[in-house]
Amino acid sequence: VNAFHVCKGSFGKHAVDNDVHNNNDDDDTTDDDDNDDNVGSRNTDTNAHAHSPLMIELCRKFLSLSMQYALLNLEARKFKSARETLLEIVQLEGLQTLKPLTNARCRLMRMYLEANRPDSARRLWEKLPDEYASVWIRYSAALLEYVSWKILEEKGSSEGTAMELLKEAIRGNVYCAYYIAYHETFRQVMEYTEEVEDAEDGTLEQAIEYCHSEEMGNW
Repeated sequence: VNAFHVCKGSFGKHAVDNDVHNNNDDDDTTDDDDNDDNVGSRNTDTNAHAHSPLMIELCRKFLSLSMQYALLNLEARKFKSARETLLEIVQLEGLQTLKPLTNARCRLMRMYLEANRPDSARRLWEKLPDEYASVWIRYSAALLEYVSWKILEEKGSSEGTAMELLKEAIRGNVYCAYYIAYHETFRQVMEYTEEVEDAEDGTLEQAIEYCHSEEMGNW
């Protein structure tokens, strides 16, 4: 059985399921219980494989190596190869996964903004669950919608949509809102911010990472 074929669209889900299963074992308890539009999750019956240690290890290893390859391409400014690799990772993890194993979604969003590809960025965030709270996604969505409505006056954008996306961003990480609002003050007093990497969603650390990245130039 091809592990990637079986797990496609749910790499993240299997990894989370396995972690929960391992935690339950530790507690001595039992339970019976691109184009961009091609990126998506597949509904496959993979319950029988959900807790296979070998399969999960293969999935994690492949994602790790793929992310390294994507990051090397980004560093070399080979955006086409980086984009294709990141899209594949997002597809393998599954768009409905709330806790992906990699930061491929966020790297993809950052690349789209750097390359001035707002349409690609919009297609990405619209396919992700509303509950997905990464600042890289939510605050980028709010910013792009504001620019589309207020500055470019594009058809289909509105103040109501921009405000709703901003509310979603703040609900996902309120620290980031304060950090952006008082960025100059924080910039003067915060130290060692460059050491914060791949912080968890919804945390102060992720707000710090975001607000000391290239993204602040867009605000």
